[in-house]
Amino acid sequence: MLQSPILVGLNHVLKGDLALLARAQAHAGKRIQVRIPPIPPQTVVIEPSGYASATSSPDPADLTIAATPWTSYDGSPRRWSDRFTMSGDESLAGLVRDAMQSFDMEDELAKLIGDIPAHRIGNAARSISAASADIVERMARNVAEYLTEEKGVLVSKAHLETFAADVAALDARLNALEERIRGIEGITRAM
Repeated sequence: MLQSPILVGLNHVLKGDLALLARAQAHAGKRIQVRIPPIPPQTVVIEPSGYASATSSPDPADLTIAATPWTSYDGSPRRWSDRFTMSGDESLAGLVRDAMQSFDMEDELAKLIGDIPAHRIGNAARSISAASADIVERMARNVAEYLTEEKGVLVSKAHLETFAADVAALDARLNALEERIRGIEGITRAM
């Protein structure tokens, strides 16, 4: 049976770092759910050995890790944990954050295929990630422009600012009119 890349990656990092493995053993029995759309959520449980194994238990997760489908990779291991939100057990979240920070994809790949091919693959991954992030940003701008300019569903910032200024001017004129009416009422009462 093919194992989840999340499970394989976590166990690989734990295998290479005995201090992290010892910390993981203290969390035996705890569940971690990973949500990376569009992949279905995956839940793993920490075994008494400290390693993780897949579970299909309906019990709630002690820690939930979520990412967006457009999480970009720039090759920096220190930034992996910045791309995910974690909610739940803070101690377990700290362990996972430390595991993510100690994982260097390019370094791990270099052990299998050598430094130069790993570096080239890393550069390609960074380029693809940057391009996909650029595509998403352009699509969002185009959809916003279409909804603003073509369909008129959204209001542009300039139009909103003009409208707010017009409302403020109308409010000032209304206040001046109310003052004039009060002045006229005061004069008619005095008569």
